[in-house]
Amino acid sequence: MKTLNQIISQVTDLGAAHSQIAETGVGTFEELQANERTYPLLWVFHEGSNIDDAYFTNNLRLTVFDRVITGEEGDDTAYSEQEVLSDTQLILLDVFNYFKQQHAQEYVIQTTASIIPFTEKTNDRTAGNTMTFGISQFYDFNKCQIPESGAAIPPSVDGLTLYDFCDAGTRARLTSAQVTCLQSNLCTAATTQVNAVDVGTVASGGTWDQAIHDSAGADVGTAANPSVVSDSTNKVNAVDISDPTVAEGEHDQQIHDSAGTDVGTAANPSVVSDATVENSDTSWTDTVVAEGTMVLADAKALDSDETTTLTAPYIPAADGFMFTCTPSACDNFTWNRDPNWNAMPTVIAGDERFVALVLVFENGVNALNVLVTNLTADIDYGDGTNVTSDGTVQEHIYDYATVSGAVNVYEDGRNYKQVFLDITRIGGAITSISFTGLPASGTKAPNNMVDVICDIPNVTSFLFSSATTTASSICERVNMVGVKSNLAVSSMFKAVYRLNSFSFPFASHTASQQSIMESLNAIYDMGDVVSTGTTLREAFKNSMIRKHGDLTSTTITTAQEYCSGCATLTSFGDITLSIATSVANFFNSDRSLTKHGTVNVPNATSINGFANNCFSNRESVFTDCALITSVTTAFANNYSLEKLIMPGLTRGLILRYSNLDTAAWNALGDSIGTASGAQNYDARNTPGSSTLTTSIFTDKGYTITTA
Repeated sequence: MKTLNQIISQVTDLGAAHSQIAETGVGTFEELQANERTYPLLWVFHEGSNIDDAYFTNNLRLTVFDRVITGEEGDDTAYSEQEVLSDTQLILLDVFNYFKQQHAQEYVIQTTASIIPFTEKTNDRTAGNTMTFGISQFYDFNKCQIPESGAAIPPSVDGLTLYDFCDAGTRARLTSAQVTCLQSNLCTAATTQVNAVDVGTVASGGTWDQAIHDSAGADVGTAANPSVVSDSTNKVNAVDISDPTVAEGEHDQQIHDSAGTDVGTAANPSVVSDATVENSDTSWTDTVVAEGTMVLADAKALDSDETTTLTAPYIPAADGFMFTCTPSACDNFTWNRDPNWNAMPTVIAGDERFVALVLVFENGVNALNVLVTNLTADIDYGDGTNVTSDGTVQEHIYDYATVSGAVNVYEDGRNYKQVFLDITRIGGAITSISFTGLPASGTKAPNNMVDVICDIPNVTSFLFSSATTTASSICERVNMVGVKSNLAVSSMFKAVYRLNSFSFPFASHTASQQSIMESLNAIYDMGDVVSTGTTLREAFKNSMIRKHGDLTSTTITTAQEYCSGCATLTSFGDITLSIATSVANFFNSDRSLTKHGTVNVPNATSINGFANNCFSNRESVFTDCALITSVTTAFANNYSLEKLIMPGLTRGLILRYSNLDTAAWNALGDSIGTASGAQNYDARNTPGSSTLTTSIFTDKGYTITTA
């Protein structure tokens, strides 16, 4: 068997003979760095050894280092970082292959190993690769190789136990006196038992016949100890149920339905009654035999035209829907990007780039007015025209005839081609972008941008559209990947009548987000908003937003009228504003709102008009209302309101005409705090007004009006 020194010597001998390896060494990483080294360097380190069954394995880590010329790390030249990684990898493979070939050695090499690259290691800023593999040798635990003399383990066995008294030769050596003594002490009469109960004795060397019978006197049981009496066989409808009964045992045949309830009569045969099938209000009922199948007829529905009949296979409510009602085309607000539009390029944070897909119409004005900070940007209009920004409004007129590409048809029947407007930074920071200005003799017309993606991290003034000069009126999507933290956003999308998709980095924008989407006359959905700004007042006021995800902020101090007057808003996620003091008129007059998530505004003092005139709102749940002092018309005219939870609230509420039943009123009363002065709850004209537990409120100091 090779010793560790002999194996390492084979590695270093190979390193010395290898035409690419300049130096070979053995030791730790600290010993490697202790002296000047010549590269490429092969360094050997013993990672430890292990014994596994009949094999003894030495694990070696081999590392090949080579210098990388500073400044050439990414070049495709000798001593570049990539070249060094490639060469050192090949050297490791040479060593690995050498040991795999064995060269008539007794060891074997483990054929699985990982080669791991590294860069900028050691004092010489080297790169290279490292590999660990095992060299295994047969190990026979040979005692003869132990350098010892005279070691012995004394015996501890009683010599008498070494004799085999079952052997006739051993017994023949006993004297007659020994035989007599053994017989008198060992060969007494045996006691016979059945199931540990004594039934008799039998002389030593005698025979005992234990008879085992059933009640009819027939022999039963096996010729064994224990003797096993076979089980009886139980059947149901002549079929063996594989549930035998032990001898002298009882069998209780259980007959259950699928819910585990006892069914059937106490007779043979046992008769299971028919099952009853009925609908939820028992207006329809039928029976089906046990384990039988009833095929339900198709369910039928009458369309709102009172003429069309719809049928579908019956499905329980918990398993899905029998009918899918498709709204008419005029009520379909789902936005789908035009499949004929060219795919947008990828723009990520840090690109400092504005890209817009622009439609160039065969018939119509194709003007595009761009104003970008002087000498900071290259403006590529996408039709072969490039200019450098000069700090003025630079007008460009597209010529449909000279624009290349496929011809498509817009929804109004006009032919169009497509170009990309691409604004990229070439000088100092781009601090302003405007599409709303007009040159002295400019064209006042929409700019025909339909899809926008941009990263504008230094822009403080971004004028995208105007209702009075130049509008981005047919733009359908704006994706703002990155913006400056203090970018002015108020009314940024005026006259963008077709906007359906909008993305904005609320989490990195720390300035006011007030009125960011106010009065936007386009139907769109909004995802989750995580804001680090200072105010969200009127952010989506009077806009055509349809859905909104969660709203979260630890910096916003006021969110008054956030979504007030949004006639199309139907749902809103959780609201978490940890320091906001006011959410007054948050949903004021959102008449289509049917649901919103949990409201967590622990520092709010005002919820005036919070859901005022939200006719369709079914539920409002707050988490902490202890600081709220202003509640005027917070839930006035909430005709559909079925649940209201206001933990710690000390003020009364007008909830007349709401849909709160007895349980809902009692739950509200349990949640509120002790009244602050004279406070009243108006419960008139609600389903639970006559049956609610008034003491829940009066015990906390409130009065409650029920009639």
